[in-house]
Amino acid sequence: MIMMENLSLDDQSTIHPIAKTILQGIKDDGSPFSKLNGIPHVLQMIWRHVLWDMKLKKWKKHIKVGQEWFFKGRDTPLVSGAIYNGLIEIEDIEFPEPKDININMMPFLMSEDFDSTCLPDYLEDYHDKILSNIDYRGQEGEIGYLTIHESLVDEGQSQRRPGLHTESPGIIYVKNEGKAEKGDKCFDEKGGGSAVVYPMLVEWGRGGYDSELELDGGIYMASNVSNSCEVWDCQIVSGENGEEIIGKHGDIEHLRSLLPESTKLKANMLYWVTDRTPHESLPLKKGTYRQFIRVVTKDVSVWYKDHSTENPMGIPPGDAKIVRGSKFDGDVLTIVD
Repeated sequence: MIMMENLSLDDQSTIHPIAKTILQGIKDDGSPFSKLNGIPHVLQMIWRHVLWDMKLKKWKKHIKVGQEWFFKGRDTPLVSGAIYNGLIEIEDIEFPEPKDININMMPFLMSEDFDSTCLPDYLEDYHDKILSNIDYRGQEGEIGYLTIHESLVDEGQSQRRPGLHTESPGIIYVKNEGKAEKGDKCFDEKGGGSAVVYPMLVEWGRGGYDSELELDGGIYMASNVSNSCEVWDCQIVSGENGEEIIGKHGDIEHLRSLLPESTKLKANMLYWVTDRTPHESLPLKKGTYRQFIRVVTKDVSVWYKDHSTENPMGIPPGDAKIVRGSKFDGDVLTIVD
């Protein structure tokens, strides 16, 4: 925070234009700001509010809702556009009988035919009732990632991760196995040097539309309990210069007040979301047995070995970098393959 009482108007390089205007007003008897002369604590409080308002305006630019179309002029045809839908209802589904299954990000081959998926036999019911109905559009035979969570959830508890977040965790830090310690951070390659610890922007299924305006990639999910997940129909996008406002592990709690109206998901409905769609798992008003399924399509940057379930049929995690280490403790993750 700028200590405004210590600023000098002669030091032009360090003063924000708004701060400069306020400071000039303090010395001008004809300005309302002159009443703040001699009460720096009030001035600092006002400046904190100004900074916060500027930050909110900056964050709002990263929140995209609906569709944006760009024209050259009033009478010219459409040049280009973008669709930022973050939530789509796909179809009603029926869950199979529960078996206390708990798998996370198991690699499999996306296919309507169970034998082609290379999934273990105990997941055939889930494939026949849910997975076979997904239109993978251009990703048939590609590696996807399956999560199924069946468990008893107590009243007031959420089954999945609480807190407002996106599936994309934003930027993580990784290193090659055995080549660096956490403190050896080098963010790029310059002057012939190599970056052994570097930031990686993580994709987690992406999600968008193809040239025919059909769903492309993304994440499919469903549960058998209504009002157990809340989703905001928008996307949190990168800035023009690649700037990210998604926090650690996808945390976007700081954006809650800026988001559009939310939707609480219905039971037994398959939904499509993107990896930048805001959502959170909700505490249940009544304890119950919950079944949850999620399919993340092929565009996955990293596969967390310590948090994920290997496919016993030997299907590897596609093009994703395999990393070791906890994704929640803030340490640098190690690429092992």
